[in-house]
Amino acid sequence: MDNESKRFALHPYCFRKYFFSNMLSAGIDRGITEGFMGHRFGEDSAYLRMSDKELLEQYSKAADRLTFLTSENNSALKSRMGQLEDENKDLKTRLERLEAISVERLVLAAETRKQASSHKRKRSTRND
Repeated sequence: MDNESKRFALHPYCFRKYFFSNMLSAGIDRGITEGFMGHRFGEDSAYLRMSDKELLEQYSKAADRLTFLTSENNSALKSRMGQLEDENKDLKTRLERLEAISVERLVLAAETRKQASSHKRKRSTRND
């Protein structure tokens, strides 16, 4: 987080934005979403009348997107985190091996150049 701009600071508005975005992403009508947020949205607020059951059905479409920090979500997150940690360890091991191979190749290349240079010097001293 940038301390000067507080660019990534968490504000209450972030939750409203998260709610709004996920409701729309779940396919819920914008007017209904605005109503859930307490907004008036054009003529919808004056003419749209839905029962509690209909509103619950709409909300249920996005409930999974809006629910977090539950035991179900935590276990899924822990599982995914474990997978990523294992993958990270594997990638680190592979990187270490590649770096070791690179160092070996550099050493061999340097030795080869040194031998070639030494061989050239021996030839040039013989030709003199």
